[in-house]
Amino acid sequence: MSKWNYLGPIIGALVATGAVANPAASQPALTISDSSNQIVGELTKEQLSTKFKNKTITTQTPWSNGDLLTYRGPKVIDVLKDVGLENAAAIEGYAANGFSAKLNMADVKNYSPILATEIECTADLIAKDKCTQGEFVALSVKEYGPIFVVWPFDQLPDAVDPRDHSKWIWFVTGIRSVE
Repeated sequence: MSKWNYLGPIIGALVATGAVANPAASQPALTISDSSNQIVGELTKEQLSTKFKNKTITTQTPWSNGDLLTYRGPKVIDVLKDVGLENAAAIEGYAANGFSAKLNMADVKNYSPILATEIECTADLIAKDKCTQGEFVALSVKEYGPIFVVWPFDQLPDAVDPRDHSKWIWFVTGIRSVE
């Protein structure tokens, strides 16, 4: 009998029980750089959920057809404070698909957007047995995750054009200070 006949079930059990670390969990999900592109911080999704106080925002998005959705994640400003970039004039968020958008720091401070990593279970997710009412689940790519910059849509004043959808950055992988 080969060693794989013995090791296969053991490895399977270790993976199934979580005894073997998930390599993706230790990979940075968000890289933060200063205006000279020097990396000042890297955070995993777990760190975003545990290192910072998480805030929930119940809001519609430009794509939710008026439906209110509840998101959870750390405030953008708290993440910036952690790496000393809270006084930047602006920041630029980068997405995995190459999209980027500049965010005015005054708006970030005034409206407290979050780096959402979770969404409260929706009727659609309940129907698919993905979660139960009131439970939060990790944002999927379909829900603009795994990290999505979420703003309190209904609180944005006319001066901050609510039709400017570029500030709603999804699949965020990086933030850079802009001077």
